[in-house]
Amino acid sequence: MSQFKDLVIGSLLHDIGKLVQRADPNPSSKTHQQFGADWLEEFDFLKKYSAYSLWHHTREARQEKVPLLMVVNAADMLAAGERTKHEEDAKTSWEREIPLLSIFSKIRVDDGDSDPGEASVSSPRYYPLKQADTVFFPCHLHDEIKGTREAYAALLSGLETDIRAIERAFGVNTLLVLLEKYLSYVPGDTRVEGGAPERDPDISLFDHLKLTAAISSCLYGYMIEKQPDVDGWDEEFIYDAAEKRYIVLDADLSGIQPFIYNISSKGALRSLRARSFYLEMVCENIANRILHTCGLERVNLIFSGGGRLRLLMPNTEKAREAARETEKAANAFFRDELSGSIGLNVAWEEFAGLEMMRSSEQGGESQRSYKKVLEDLRVKLETRKKDRIIDELIERRFEMLGPFEPGEDECRICHCESDELEPLREHAEGEEPVLSCPLCRDLYVLGGSLRGLERLWMSEDEVSGYHSLRLPFGHLLWPKDEEASEPEGGWGIVLDKRWDADSYHSPNDYGLSYPHYREGEDFEDLAEKSCGAHWLGILRMDVDDLGRIFGGGIPEQEMSFTRISVLSRLMNNYFREVLPSVLRGGAEGYENFTVLEDTRFPRPLEIVYAGGDDLFIVGAWNHIIEAAFDIRETFALYTCENQGIHISGGIVISRHDHPLYDLARIAEIAENNAKSVDRSKDRIEIFGRTGKWQKYSRAVEQLLLPFLNLGEGKGVVKKTENGNKHAELALSRAFLRNVMAIARRYESLQRSGESGKLAFPYLAYTVARARETIKKDGHNGGELPERWMTLERALFDIGNYDILYSLASWADLLSRGGRTDE
Repeated sequence: MSQFKDLVIGSLLHDIGKLVQRADPNPSSKTHQQFGADWLEEFDFLKKYSAYSLWHHTREARQEKVPLLMVVNAADMLAAGERTKHEEDAKTSWEREIPLLSIFSKIRVDDGDSDPGEASVSSPRYYPLKQADTVFFPCHLHDEIKGTREAYAALLSGLETDIRAIERAFGVNTLLVLLEKYLSYVPGDTRVEGGAPERDPDISLFDHLKLTAAISSCLYGYMIEKQPDVDGWDEEFIYDAAEKRYIVLDADLSGIQPFIYNISSKGALRSLRARSFYLEMVCENIANRILHTCGLERVNLIFSGGGRLRLLMPNTEKAREAARETEKAANAFFRDELSGSIGLNVAWEEFAGLEMMRSSEQGGESQRSYKKVLEDLRVKLETRKKDRIIDELIERRFEMLGPFEPGEDECRICHCESDELEPLREHAEGEEPVLSCPLCRDLYVLGGSLRGLERLWMSEDEVSGYHSLRLPFGHLLWPKDEEASEPEGGWGIVLDKRWDADSYHSPNDYGLSYPHYREGEDFEDLAEKSCGAHWLGILRMDVDDLGRIFGGGIPEQEMSFTRISVLSRLMNNYFREVLPSVLRGGAEGYENFTVLEDTRFPRPLEIVYAGGDDLFIVGAWNHIIEAAFDIRETFALYTCENQGIHISGGIVISRHDHPLYDLARIAEIAENNAKSVDRSKDRIEIFGRTGKWQKYSRAVEQLLLPFLNLGEGKGVVKKTENGNKHAELALSRAFLRNVMAIARRYESLQRSGESGKLAFPYLAYTVARARETIKKDGHNGGELPERWMTLERALFDIGNYDILYSLASWADLLSRGGRTDE
């Protein structure tokens, strides 16, 4: 293994002794450095990394004057920059039992209404000591989640088993997977100042190790370019934190939404699934290309999701050239293969080690904070998006501006002109073929193979017998099964079972937390799994005010490169890992939102897109609405019910054959409506009516459930003669339709400037008739049921009238018999 790879692996293992020490019955018998070194000596293939554990602290590393150990020591200090002030002004003690504090507990977002400095979280939340292969949520501190020796010992035992299992495929990527699995909820440091939650550890040992390795690799790359002889590196050279030795690079794909959504309804679900996945692989390909060209590892990938990625790189000409060349080559590919429908924009910002670990408050006038570094980068990326298009237009003006000869015909899927149109799939005799371009045919095939896919291979070589997709830089993407041999070079990508050591076959393999959740073969199939009317639902959501969360959410005095990186990883983690588990009904300790009895999981939905901070989901309409509530509730739990962090969304209900691009457009309008009502956002729009999540949740209890069931349970589901499911109404359909008419009348009166209460006399008449019916039917022994009384009060509450029509429409659609023409 090369000197560089040894440095990265040594950095990843330098603090492993903290886990070993906390699992030991006598933790004070040795230092964590010695515990780690002794543990590494137990594995023949890890022995050579014991020095990184033993000497990674300042005194020993400098005394030994071993350059690579001093590099790890310097990187360790920068990665742990958030601890510096803590250690300077506090008397701390080592406490094994203190669990990891969720960083979301620390976020304070000024919404303009709260007092300055007011906490956005009523009480802090902590993570129990568990493996990262299950989905759970941070909770209040109690004895059961404290870090006992036994809990640490269980994690250590699992890590040892997997380390041995992965020896044949041991490398940076595979080690990274195991460290994430076992150390994501282990505190990086357990020194605390008695009982002050803001001082509790909020950086996991996994994050500390990964970011130390990223910084080490940058230091190595920078210094080797300045001075190739490693043995000549002295202490002054290695520990210089004022020199701009680092680059933070952001890459952004533009044109994602039109590429995904602007397709016809012919084979739409397969094409949609494949296009979303394909863009995800393009992003992976771009990240791998830049890292590989610079000789870096995936520890330098800070964030990837939602068509964006962030890398930490050495400030070298090699790195800058790799960024420029990658952007140019990727865009040439997009022009040739995708008609320029998407584009890659790349920008970077140089910065110093001091800017990683200090806020502007600490750094003084001449030193930027890391927050300012990212602000400068954001401006550069926005400028680059405009400049890139102008640069390309000038450089390739004759090629881009034509004149062009029209193609023979138009692809029925993406509507591009092409001379290579062929049928998308086999068609029955007499059926008109769906003519499509080569890319749409390739994506259609990929869409069919994605369901249940566990492994992909990305390489430069064709593999006989497999259908591959072209990616930028001459790479090919092909699904892999257990029987196929794998070419040399390239990367194996594990989609499912990403935590299982047996899934990793070579040191280059890595796990991808893609939102792997697929149900249904086409839109009609999804619509038919609805209860009541067979309609399709479209959901778009994103996090409110993300800029304010990242720009000012972390208190100024605690801002650091590490904290921002951890916040990015955890935010993306919700959409990529937590969300699919929630929709499958598999989130530990969470009961899914349902309004009907016997709701089966997984939900009949398709996650078209989820990453970064937003999502797009399509599926059976009633499951789409319920899923929106699941997402809002679990996102709140995930972010510690922080009052400054919330999510808004819009839902559209439609026939299954309505053009997808139009549904996406309408859903975006609904989402924007939800975000534009007032500064507080935190809303959902359903059936064209916008309301706060909490208000909708309350209305479900007060209005929707009484519409469906006047007893204590949820809505009762029945089957029609043809097998379609529908919900029974507790009251007559005429009553429900009257309520809908009254709600519309109220809205109309309000819009015209009159009092909506003018609609109430008709409401009183309608309610009185229903009362008599309920009494005659003998509900509740002649007494009016409590749920009816709740419904009466809610109907006469004008505070419900902005969303009353939505609740009545929801009940109405649930009760239909599966027809789509009403």
